Amino acid sequence: MHSSFCCAFKETYTIRKLLKINWLNTISYCFESDGNSENVQSSNLAKTSVPLLFVEKDRKLPIKLHVRDEKDIINHALKVIEEQKKDGKTIRLPYNMWKLAMDKCQISYNDYIKLDPLSRDIVQAHWSAVKNHHLFYTDPKTKLFVLTVTSLLLNGECCGRSCRHCPYDHVNVSEAMKQKTFWNGAFFDKLD
Repeated sequence: MHSSFCCAFKETYTIRKLLKINWLNTISYCFESDGNSENVQSSNLAKTSVPLLFVEKDRKLPIKLHVRDEKDIINHALKVIEEQKKDGKTIRLPYNMWKLAMDKCQISYNDYIKLDPLSRDIVQAHWSAVKNHHLFYTDPKTKLFVLTVTSLLLNGECCGRSCRHCPYDHVNVSEAMKQKTFWNGAFFDKLD
């Protein structure tokens, strides 16, 4: 075992010497031996060995994609949905739109444990609807259809109807309607 280690060290040292690689700024190369490595002269070593890993000198890193803003993601999703409608396909949201919607419906554990059981049911129904790419879900208590954050994001702006899962913080809702609702940590709930 010691002799094979010495042989490998000599090969590596010789290759570095042939390639004139600095010890401090080394790039590791793995070489597969042709079976006769002990009998190979140092001058022939680079010619008879097959590189397993080769790193190009002027190789460029992949270009970093710029972070897309919310409006770009929504516009792209609307285009994709229109194409799917034209082709008669089942509508499936692009990944970025789905991820944006999932991010909007996240809730912290501390906020979740403060909710009453009915509100927790609403959070679970909404989350599973968004996860499954649905644009609405059925309210557990009233059995009415409720728009998910996904469908509200696709609108592009607040509609002013005081929606439960409005991602735009009720910007266009009248003051009278705003005073009848409050943010409970997960969605806009009605005051009793």
